[in-house]
Amino acid sequence: MKNLADSVLDYLWFLEFSDEDICDPDYSLKLLENLAVEIKENYSDAEKEALQDAAKRRLEDWLQKPDEHGYSPRGRLTDDQKLFLEALASGRFNGYLPEDGDED
Repeated sequence: MKNLADSVLDYLWFLEFSDEDICDPDYSLKLLENLAVEIKENYSDAEKEALQDAAKRRLEDWLQKPDEHGYSPRGRLTDDQKLFLEALASGRFNGYLPEDGDED
């Protein structure tokens, strides 16, 4: 299930952060909204947990400490990308917004 969750995360990332010359923004938004509903209503708890774990792993990869040459990808991660991964890692599958009933 780990590989499938990684693939779903890649798809979400593509839809959220692709330039409009790559993917139409309106179509992207529609797909993101549909997938958020699909995850919330039809994914099992194990599938949701696997997607959360994928986001946590991806966030750890982005935020790793610099290597022996001083390189770390964290400087390339935008604030929006970090918020997106943090939202998914915490179980907010509708992106940056709190789920219904959440207070933030």
